[in-house]
Amino acid sequence: MCLPASLATLGLLLLAQDDAVFRVESSIVTVPVQISTLDGAAAPALARENFTLLDDGAPAVIEAFWRESDLPLTLGLVMDVSGSQADWLAAHRATLPAFLARLLRPKDRAFLVSVGVDPRLVTPLTGSRQTLEAGLVRRAAEPNAGAVLGEPCRKTAFRDLVMSQYGGTALWNAVRAASHHAMPAEAERRALLILSDGIDTGSTHTLPQTAAELHRAVVMAYAIQYPRKPRRSSVGLQRLAEETGGLRFLPPEGSYEPLFARLEDDLRSQYVLGFRPAAGVAPGFHRLEVRVTRDGSDLLRVRARAGCVR
Repeated sequence: MCLPASLATLGLLLLAQDDAVFRVESSIVTVPVQISTLDGAAAPALARENFTLLDDGAPAVIEAFWRESDLPLTLGLVMDVSGSQADWLAAHRATLPAFLARLLRPKDRAFLVSVGVDPRLVTPLTGSRQTLEAGLVRRAAEPNAGAVLGEPCRKTAFRDLVMSQYGGTALWNAVRAASHHAMPAEAERRALLILSDGIDTGSTHTLPQTAAELHRAVVMAYAIQYPRKPRRSSVGLQRLAEETGGLRFLPPEGSYEPLFARLEDDLRSQYVLGFRPAAGVAPGFHRLEVRVTRDGSDLLRVRARAGCVR
């Protein structure tokens, strides 16, 4: 659904930024927005009057506006550990600690989900980078580390083997479960970082159902999409990122540091628009569009979630 912002947070931020007292009711819906130049660099600072918000094509009044650079972040790491990712598991273990060390601040929290046949919560929500890194080590040593998260895939016994009825990688199940079951409802900023080739061969939930859950929970999806051998195209991770306002990356040929810096900048430089949906609107998915008007706006890239469910 279109989740209301925390009233206390909204009130304090608006008071701090505008030197005025605003009364923000629970019907306010928040829309995180990223603005960058065409080459991906941070854009110049913008003001409320530079933004236009459309709700199902109709202009909406922007009643709240602030920057979210310092609010605590809740990050879910979804790591594909299926057979197709065997060549990249060492890269996961080597690069994620560096990413966590760069990104996580004292008030931030994160959790780790692995996905093969079933999604598993390897490390529950924690503010400890060391605990997360220990989860990576544990997962490397124990293929079935962590409790099954969400709906387990049905299994079939054949002689001495136990096989999934749905295939080998329940990626969409894992992304949906991470958002629905592991992401705390009280979190004010929510994001997932998915490390996978983007090929789903075992989910009971479809890609559109997964996207709908991310919209409902107001979770932004970021992805590092590893190539698959033999090559097989997948646009699923790109779609999740685009629809939720996130980004999808391919693994760099050299250092991951520029990629991590880009992710950090993106997660720390959001604008947030708050609006009140029109009375009597039909329930279901509502398309949102954010536009920017200022000199040189044709040289800016605007990313925001494509809609919300209410």
